Amino acid sequence: MKKNSLFVLLFIFLFIGIPSKTYTTGLDQEYLHLAEKLLTQKEFGKAIICLHDALNINPENITIHTALFKISFAQNNWDKAIEHLEFIVQHQPRNISLLYRLAQCFIKKKMIIKAVEPLKKIIAITPSNITTLK
Repeated sequence: MKKNSLFVLLFIFLFIGIPSKTYTTGLDQEYLHLAEKLLTQKEFGKAIICLHDALNINPENITIHTALFKISFAQNNWDKAIEHLEFIVQHQPRNISLLYRLAQCFIKKKMIIKAVEPLKKIIAITPSNITTLK
C-alpha cells in the first residue's frame, strides 16, 4: 500500500519537481484525486492511506477531513468519524448537516450527553428545526 504512495511521490518529483511550501496544496490535491480514483475502484484501504498522506501534507484541508469522515461514517468507525467531524465543525460551525451528523455519531457511540451539544447548536441556528429534531 505504501508503494502506491511512493510511486505517486516519485511521479510528482520527476515530472513536477520537488514541492516547496508553495506546492504543498498541489501535492495534497494529487493524493486526494488518487484517493477518489481508489474509492471508485472500491480500494478503501488504499484510499484511506492516500487521504492520510494528503492530511500529513496539509492537515487543515477540509475536503480531506470530509472524505475521511464519510469513509469512517460508512464503516461505522464512530471514533474516527467524530474526530474528523469535530475538526470540520470548528471551521464550519453553522453547518446544520454536519452538526446533525456529529450528534448521530455520538448517539451511535451511546454518548447521549455529548450528542446534546450539537443538537442545541442546531436549534440556536434555526429554531424552526426543533420539531425536526423530535
